[in-house]
Amino acid sequence: MIMLLLVFITGSSPFFLLLFPDKINIGQTYGLSCLLWSNWLFSMEKIFHGYINMINTILPFSFILMYGLLRFIFLICYEWFFRGLLLTSFSLWLGIGWAIIINISLYTLIHIHKTRKEIIGCIPFGLLMCVFTVWWQSIWPAIIFHLQLAIIHEWSSLQNLMSHTKQAAL
Repeated sequence: MIMLLLVFITGSSPFFLLLFPDKINIGQTYGLSCLLWSNWLFSMEKIFHGYINMINTILPFSFILMYGLLRFIFLICYEWFFRGLLLTSFSLWLGIGWAIIINISLYTLIHIHKTRKEIIGCIPFGLLMCVFTVWWQSIWPAIIFHLQLAIIHEWSSLQNLMSHTKQAAL
């Protein structure tokens, strides 16, 4: 409901940002590919060494699949709100520069309960997502990158939860 408050105030909703762009040039494709591959390469250690510790409980695959689906839907709504609704509304109202600054500030503020490393990481991550959203005129690069980041950071946790070698403590 809070996410829709800005729609009611401004009278516009950027649902067009949910559409995948009709024309994607080589530069856009190369830029997003480089971003995704560099994120993947820098995160290999986390993926293979299982650095996030979670409860050693075995969960059925259906729960893991449902979690993944809900996480995907959440990230679409999340990016539509931050990179779609907020960025678009503020850029029409204040210009693209201020819109990006406000977007990064709010995005960082919403992560204030996280670790210091993650809070600081919100600044370049938010900037990249704003730049790619403006460049592509779509939120899909932000959704894809955010989804990749979520998979990388949550993969070891999911492996722990699906592991049959772990025993639940009674």
